[in-house]
Amino acid sequence: MESKKDIGKLKEVPLREIWKNEAKDFTDWLSNNLDVLEEGTDQKLSLIKKEKEVGPFALDILAENQNGEKVIIENQLEKTDHTHLGQLLTYAINLGSPIAIWITHKPKSEHVKVIDWLNENTERSFYLLQIKAVKIGTSSPAAQFTVISKPNDVTKKVGQEKKELAETEHQRIAFWKSLLDKMNKKSSLFGAISPSINHWISAGAGKSGITYNFVITNNYVGTELYIDYDKGKGTGNKKIFDKLYQNKKKIESIINRKLKWERKDKKRSSAIECHIEGYGLKDQDKWDEMQEKITDIMVKFDKAFTSLIKSL
Repeated sequence: MESKKDIGKLKEVPLREIWKNEAKDFTDWLSNNLDVLEEGTDQKLSLIKKEKEVGPFALDILAENQNGEKVIIENQLEKTDHTHLGQLLTYAINLGSPIAIWITHKPKSEHVKVIDWLNENTERSFYLLQIKAVKIGTSSPAAQFTVISKPNDVTKKVGQEKKELAETEHQRIAFWKSLLDKMNKKSSLFGAISPSINHWISAGAGKSGITYNFVITNNYVGTELYIDYDKGKGTGNKKIFDKLYQNKKKIESIINRKLKWERKDKKRSSAIECHIEGYGLKDQDKWDEMQEKITDIMVKFDKAFTSLIKSL
């Protein structure tokens, strides 16, 4: 029978038993063993300077990676705190470093979220590593690093998408502000409406649940009469649509355009639309042209539909 072999148990060792002083002991050890960070960060690091002066402050370690980029390393043998987070950002920005590594024994969830946010919303790469010391039996202790947060293609993509979304929202506000200025000179219909981050703005059409809408996408701009009077099964919306459709010829003659009549039998709402294809929000040099066209059309919408809506 094969004899059982003893297997040693992994035991965590208090960090202060190994490195009593964070600055003198741990920073000295890490600066001579930067290769231990390679697995978690994919960075092959070489030391530039310990205790690098940054104004009145001192960065623990300034290193260089395989691409010649500056890498800052901030150490903590205790739990994360606001002071070290502030120092990390101060050093990264003032030294122009695209990569920052924060080493800590106890990462707080609030600070993990900040590092995740920085990776999503900035071009810099931030790594948050947890350090522990372990040993088996009477062996010498070894440093164990665990990646808590790091940049990746997904976070950068998410961050870029958020940035693009924010830029789009700012563009929409600017577009609607300019459009409303033009519209309010032609009609009071949208006089109480403010610019929006959405791709549409609405004004009441004289009956609850029926609105006039301006819409803007990257591919078209337009005006709509949107019908959502009946919030139940929507049968009331279809009745209103059908009554308006009976006047299709008259309505289109007033607006002087062919409209898109969307009964939407499988949906609750219905709509009557006039979209101008071929340009949209991205074509900022044509905003004035677009806005003049669709505000003129909206004035005609109001003229064509108002009396019919009142009679419903």
